Amino acid sequence: MPEFSDDAIVLDAIPYRDRHQILSVLTREHGLVRGVLRGARSGKTPAAAATQVLSTIRTTVWQKPSAELATFRAVEPVRPSYPLARDFDRSAAAAAVAELLLTFCPAGEPAPRHYRLADAVTSELLGGGGPPSLLAYTELWILQLGGVLPALDTCNACGTELVEGFRTHPAEGLPLCPDCAPPGAGRVDRAPAEFLRRALRIPPDELPPAPPGGAVRWLDRRVRDEAHRPLKALDFFRRHAGGR
Repeated sequence: MPEFSDDAIVLDAIPYRDRHQILSVLTREHGLVRGVLRGARSGKTPAAAATQVLSTIRTTVWQKPSAELATFRAVEPVRPSYPLARDFDRSAAAAAVAELLLTFCPAGEPAPRHYRLADAVTSELLGGGGPPSLLAYTELWILQLGGVLPALDTCNACGTELVEGFRTHPAEGLPLCPDCAPPGAGRVDRAPAEFLRRALRIPPDELPPAPPGGAVRWLDRRVRDEAHRPLKALDFFRRHAGGR
């Protein structure tokens, strides 16, 4: 359809010409949309306060079938994310979460489960949840929703149950049992392995404040391998935020 109205979560905002922005948003019913929001940088409209990363908006979108960019005809703030800017770690985590969603959401098709993930994680970031755990939770579920998360409770070579931790393939990072692990295999100990498995079964408001380091390292490797592009916001968070 050429025009629709939907709830959306802002993932990116790039200056365009003198007063406009190019927004990338994840809509509830229509998936990723990229388009022009006119006058967003003039400071004279509510739209100027609604384009922070992870803000939830109500928008009307118009797009010709052959056009590369849509036009945002109306933008109404629903849940602004500007409180995150008051906290360095939360702001950095928000940027990394948005980057992951923008990188891994399927283009041109509805992505309701990705939207629910973005909505839940944003709610917890605004509500005081731990940024490191919420970012790890996003990484884990991005892999799961993309169909590229390997089995975490059975060996990915022989199918043996992984009761505690697991070894990791040196090239692919796949969880393996000790018998199938080749020379040079890494190791994820019991605590990080249990965090990964449990995070697939709980909502983000039940996460601990911080994930085990072994879980973070394993998740970072998996998402970087799958992204096939630099993840600059994730790198920034790892270097400068998260309690470092």
